[in-house]
Amino acid sequence: MPQGLRVQSLPRTQIFLNTPQQLCVPVIKNNVLPPAEVLSLVRHIDLKCYAITPNTSLNQQLSLRQLNPVLTPIIPTHGAQVLTARRLCVPVQKAGDVIPDEVLKIVRWIDLEKFDLVTPALPTVSLTLRHINPVLAGLPIEPAVLSGAGQPALPVAKHGNFPPG
Repeated sequence: MPQGLRVQSLPRTQIFLNTPQQLCVPVIKNNVLPPAEVLSLVRHIDLKCYAITPNTSLNQQLSLRQLNPVLTPIIPTHGAQVLTARRLCVPVQKAGDVIPDEVLKIVRWIDLEKFDLVTPALPTVSLTLRHINPVLAGLPIEPAVLSGAGQPALPVAKHGNFPPG
């Protein structure tokens, strides 16, 4: 099973953004804080996800491994069939969030394409989530249950514009 996507084998695609469907915001899981330098970056990553057309098929078999320390001991490395592109998630700034320049230089390049995914049955995980974006940080802690993997978000470059460095 391939360990990652081979960039040279994936064709460029042209898509059209349709209706916004999701807003992805940063949270802390089970009250486990990342190091301060990581928190100062991720607390400003908000992504607005749009439906896209055409829905191209990636049709790639991958092996996925959790990196977040809260999920690593619970969700094992597993195979996944990555199928059809459904959404493009692009960085946005919520009113009231003042993003420091050094953070904005990174966050502005986070573009993710979300695909349908088929995986074996994975463990159900109960979590508590706490918002960390400055605009939402006052909201109460929320319970959440992860009951399967539905759409991985893979990094993409728009119009061939790759991040510097």
